Amino acid sequence: MNKKLLLLLFVVLGNNLFAQDFVPLQDFIPLNKYKIEIKDLDKYKVCYYKKLLIDDTHEKYAVIYDTLYRVYQENYTYFAIENKPSKFVEVTFNDEGDTTDVTYIDYVRKIRKWAYYDQGEEFAAFEYSNGAVSGWKINEAGKKVITDIDEYLARPKVSKDRHSNFLIRRMKYPKDCRRKGIEGSVKLNLKIDSEGKLIGIDVMNPEDVDLSLQHEEVRVMSLYPWDFIPAQDRSGNPVESELGQPIKFRL
Repeated sequence: MNKKLLLLLFVVLGNNLFAQDFVPLQDFIPLNKYKIEIKDLDKYKVCYYKKLLIDDTHEKYAVIYDTLYRVYQENYTYFAIENKPSKFVEVTFNDEGDTTDVTYIDYVRKIRKWAYYDQGEEFAAFEYSNGAVSGWKINEAGKKVITDIDEYLARPKVSKDRHSNFLIRRMKYPKDCRRKGIEGSVKLNLKIDSEGKLIGIDVMNPEDVDLSLQHEEVRVMSLYPWDFIPAQDRSGNPVESELGQPIKFRL
């Protein structure tokens, strides 16, 4: 990791104790399991809480807590001109408060970095830059070896263009929303089994978008004719996973 990243991590990790000790309960923002804010607490289950400790035009620092008010994640976003994010750091902790992984994104240089920890020791790190992935991990002999990324997310089996064209052709703008001038972005969570089959569809942001738009996107994805390439764990085994699918409705 470079010096700037280490400095960012020092700031984020150093604020961990501050976040736990000085956050008033009434300042917590309830989140669903996708870490999206919820308002109807009777209808939707609270899975996390968020507290914004810094929120201005230059930077944003947020702490995510579990339902026992233990720190689960901390993230830091720096903004460039026109409120566009320039850098992002996210640190995830286990129940004991130990760091499990760190994500670093440089939006300007288009670089993504991931670091993984076990009992405070970094055991793997990967970097994505210019379409290529490089990294290292600690092997069974305890030695540091260069490696390709060994954990893959689920992804469409067909090309990006074919996937997008299917959605465009099938999607119909709901008449009631068109008449009322209603727009919105529906974020779907697709559950993919270890064989690449689509076995579940869930709306991640149900309070943010009209119900008719939600129903239309769920309808279209339920007609999806292809399987997916399943996710793989670190041993190369196919596993059940989830995949995000956003759709914007614009008039």
